[in-house]
Amino acid sequence: MSADLLFVTGASRSGTTLVSRILGNHSKVLGLRELHYFGELFDPSMGTQALDDRTLSSLAQTLSARQRDDLWHAQIGAEDVAFADSLLPSLAKRDGFTLFSLATNKLAQCEGKQVACEQTPRNIFYAKQLLEQYPDAHIVHLLRDPRGVMASQKNRWQMRKLGGGNVPWQELVRVRVNYHPITMSKLWNKATELALDLADHPRCHLVKFEELTDAPEQTIRQLCQRLEMDFDPAMLEVPHWGSSTVAHSDDKKAGVSAQVVEQWRKVLSPAECAVIAELSGDLMERSGYCLGATERKVGLGQWLSYPPHLLGVALANPKRALTVARGMFAS
Repeated sequence: MSADLLFVTGASRSGTTLVSRILGNHSKVLGLRELHYFGELFDPSMGTQALDDRTLSSLAQTLSARQRDDLWHAQIGAEDVAFADSLLPSLAKRDGFTLFSLATNKLAQCEGKQVACEQTPRNIFYAKQLLEQYPDAHIVHLLRDPRGVMASQKNRWQMRKLGGGNVPWQELVRVRVNYHPITMSKLWNKATELALDLADHPRCHLVKFEELTDAPEQTIRQLCQRLEMDFDPAMLEVPHWGSSTVAHSDDKKAGVSAQVVEQWRKVLSPAECAVIAELSGDLMERSGYCLGATERKVGLGQWLSYPPHLLGVALANPKRALTVARGMFAS
């Protein structure tokens, strides 16, 4: 395997969790949780600036806790402090990039794996920096029809009803407030533009969600070939969990489902489809997605509702809103 660190990226709700689980089923790969390290815990614009011991220890502790408990429930405990204490003496450079690489490598080694696979979607905002800082890292970017992305975002607040019982209520409120077709289109545009700009990079691999669900084995075999890793049929034995339009399954070997691909036709209104057509239509065609006969004209109501929406986003979670905005514009 040529990679020592994998980043699975994409517009949120593009299938990043699915691909991370698939890769995490490989005997050499540890599928990490969404750690939200870059942009939230560590600002990549700092580059290789040296950090003090207290900051480095805090970063390591938080990574350990988030990997164990997940992003929402992480509580730093004694084992996280011990993890950080064992890590810091091994740091060749005392910067945020080196800390992340060493920490995730140690997490993988603790599970008997060789490669860590991180799945925070918005890491695409920092893709160029990640490829520069980690010469042996690879990025796997998920492309998905923005209508499918928007439909999943629209119904994401209902995940508890579909079996996502571990999602905190405050998170569901946040995603409900965050939803607006204009915002979703802009986020998809930014992620897709950045990925297409890197399409020819030898360590950036674009995977279409629809191709994955239509022909999972063929798609993953091709990805494994590019990553120089052996394909194992067990990689495709993943649970149907994480969808916001299809009930979750506890079956640990449920496989890859194509059920969600066309759900947007039932979920989105003509007005929402019009927003995608006007704001994302050209980029959709460039990405190989057919618009069909959707009219490219956003209604006045969508534009009038947008400023109150942005205010609501800022009030609901100002830190997350700032992180996303900074990532979009910094990249």
